[in-house]
Amino acid sequence: MRDALEKHSCFLVQYERIPSELISAIFLQLGELFDLPTETKVQNITTTDGLFGYFGQQPTNPTYEGMGIEDVNNPEAVLKFTNLMWPSGNDSFWYI
Repeated sequence: MRDALEKHSCFLVQYERIPSELISAIFLQLGELFDLPTETKVQNITTTDGLFGYFGQQPTNPTYEGMGIEDVNNPEAVLKFTNLMWPSGNDSFWYI
């Protein structure tokens, strides 16, 4: 893991119980999320503990972006986040 992080800044853990179709769908939706305009993404406000929200567009690392969804195990919270990012809705994002 250390070698992967040093060389590529990331690594992928494969877990055979998660179907490859689900993984592909998740990555597709994440691509759509990060393709949104910055003005939309910054609406996801960081919470007081600093763990959630939008992180990106930093002068020291302009290509880095991160997004946290607070209470991600709660379907209502994910729907609220989805409606913030896509006001007209995006059922395929919140209901994979």
